[in-house]
Amino acid sequence: MTATISFNKTGVTVTNNGGSVNYVFTGNGTFTFTFEDSFGNTGSETATVTWIDKTPVIGSMSYVPSSATNTDVVASISFNKTGVTVTNNG
Repeated sequence: MTATISFNKTGVTVTNNGGSVNYVFTGNGTFTFTFEDSFGNTGSETATVTWIDKTPVIGSMSYVPSSATNTDVVASISFNKTGVTVTNNG
């Protein structure tokens, strides 16, 4: 997730973050941009991210019947999270 700060006037520079107007979040948290305009006025603005989920999805397969058989077997998959989509179903 990239936070970008923009300004409604020219001559404003970011004074932290190596002068970059972009900050890349690799996890949840906050980042405060500090800035200064050409007249020496300073300010700050904080970006907050709370929706990065780094918990891996774990799938679990079950089979009915679960022992050797010469009949049809139904395979089901369940996940430790909601909203998971299987994209390789072939």
